[in-house]
Amino acid sequence: MTTRSGKVFNDGKADINMNSPGKNGRAEKSDRIFYIVFASLVLDLLAFTVILPLLPGLLDHYSQNDSSGLYNVLKNSVSGFRSLVGAPDNARWNSVLFGGVIGSLFSLLQFLTSPIIGAASDVYGRRPLMILCMIGIATSYLIWAVSNSFLTFVIARIVGGISKGNVSLSTAIVTDVSSPQKRGKGM
Repeated sequence: MTTRSGKVFNDGKADINMNSPGKNGRAEKSDRIFYIVFASLVLDLLAFTVILPLLPGLLDHYSQNDSSGLYNVLKNSVSGFRSLVGAPDNARWNSVLFGGVIGSLFSLLQFLTSPIIGAASDVYGRRPLMILCMIGIATSYLIWAVSNSFLTFVIARIVGGISKGNVSLSTAIVTDVSSPQKRGKGM
C-alpha cells in the first residue's frame, strides 16, 4: 500500500520469506511499535479518566472562585437545558449535566479533529503526528494543572480534545505494521 506521501507499506500481498535474515528484525520492530502504541493509549486513557472523580469538586471550586464569568454563562445554559428536558432542579443534577457538557466538548473536538489528523498522518507520517498529539495532550494536562480560572480549565479541555487524534492514529499505526493475519492481535 502506498500512502499519499509516497510511503510504501506491506499490504500483506507480498510473499515474505519466513527464513530471511530480516524477518526477526521486522517482527521485533513491529512488537516494539505495538508496545509503544499500547503504552501511549493506556497512559492517555488513565490521564483522560483521572478527571472524572475530581469533576464535582472542580465544579464546586470554580462556582465559587471563577472570575472570568464563563462558569455562570455555562451554568445558565445548563440550567435552561435541564428545565427544557424536565430534569430535577438540584445541585447533583446540575453537576452531572455540567460535567456532561465539559466531557462532550472534549469528545466533540476529538470527533472533529481525528479525520484531519489521520489525513495529515498520511502526508507527513504517523510518528510526527503521534508525537504532536502526545505533546498536545501533555500540554492540556499541564494547563489544567496550573489553571486558576474556569476559562483556563476549559482551554485545557479544548487543547486536549483537539490533540486526541492519537486514538485513531494508533489504529492506523497498528494497521501499517501488521500483516492482515495478525492485525486482530494488534487491535
